[in-house]
Amino acid sequence: MGLFEMLSQTFPSEVVEPFGEVVIVPVKAFKEEWRRQLENENVQIYTNAYRGQACFFLRKKADKAVSKSVFEREQVQLKSVEWNEENLRVLRELSSRGYGVRRIARHFHTLGYNVSPTNVWKKLKQLGLKLKHTRGTPNPQPVKKEAEANAHSLFRELLEACLKLYPNHQGACVVLLEKAKELLEHEVG
Repeated sequence: MGLFEMLSQTFPSEVVEPFGEVVIVPVKAFKEEWRRQLENENVQIYTNAYRGQACFFLRKKADKAVSKSVFEREQVQLKSVEWNEENLRVLRELSSRGYGVRRIARHFHTLGYNVSPTNVWKKLKQLGLKLKHTRGTPNPQPVKKEAEANAHSLFRELLEACLKLYPNHQGACVVLLEKAKELLEHEVG
């Protein structure tokens, strides 16, 4: 078992736009000696803020031939979505969280249903629910008190991530410092 597989059993994985499905490792837990081994395992490493915490996103580069055959097999195994009470509850919940139709369709895909973003859009419209017309996944707006509490810890996490990444990854530091600057400007303004 490779390092990526071990980390995917230890840390959560989730579909995060625009990266796709990634293993999410907090900066504090990431060990720099993992970087070379992960790169040798054909794993892409991204740095970004996630749920108020600076994190590394790890994504295995897909072999196009393999991923196509896996996709084709999954299409055969998926069943059409039944809009029963449980699935409607899930649809309403995801919509209320601000998920777009693509992300909702992907969520139902993980549940074993073959549903397209168009099907989701039609069902949302039929139910009279608010539609999201943005590309990617919009971030739901947190309650102001929660946002203020998270802003301080996120600012600190971003700075700690920069200290860990500097000087080897100056480009990532620039991105993280820009995010920190945005947080600080939001606090002041």
